[in-house]
Amino acid sequence: MKLRPLKRSELLFSAMAGLLGAAAALIVPSAAQASPLRPLAVTLTFDDGAADHTIAQQLLQNHGMAGTFYINSSLIGQPGYMSRSQLDDLAVHGHEIGGHTASHQDLLTLAADEQNRQICQDRNTLLSWGFPVTSFAYPFANFDAGTEAAAQACGYNSARAVGDLRSPASCLDCPRAETVPPPDPYAIRTPDDVEVTTTLSRSLPVRRV
Repeated sequence: MKLRPLKRSELLFSAMAGLLGAAAALIVPSAAQASPLRPLAVTLTFDDGAADHTIAQQLLQNHGMAGTFYINSSLIGQPGYMSRSQLDDLAVHGHEIGGHTASHQDLLTLAADEQNRQICQDRNTLLSWGFPVTSFAYPFANFDAGTEAAAQACGYNSARAVGDLRSPASCLDCPRAETVPPPDPYAIRTPDDVEVTTTLSRSLPVRRV
């Protein structure tokens, strides 16, 4: 995800496209067709803790839904980002708070010690604020075996990548959904990101077989 906070109009479009198009992680027990015994779960995630994400929060709550908000803890309270009280309000309303590194660094550009500091410090800070943080998202979706190991060592039980599931504009031969449990819990697959340039027609799931 880009570090630039989204404008109100941009976030409204992105959130609505994500809600209507289900442009988020699809999770099913296996590759088989979803059914009452094998239900389909749709997760909606928002990265960076931008102030405009309160609009996404309200959209979700208007529809009785909850999302996962991956937070860069050192940016909270800074201009353009959410406040501590807004994070508390997210949690009170049932939204998940996840980790996203302390300051949104590309982990693959950092030495191993700094990777660990970015991941662990972020989780420890969020825990100290009272959030039961267990899931992580890699900034810029950049990761390797070393960053996966670091996320696990810092206490996360899952980490989200981006891509490797079927998306309207890419990877038409990829699986339609992630499985439960995933093949690699520290590289959970998703459809492509919904960006500010994503149109509704491109955000809709691919239906062709």
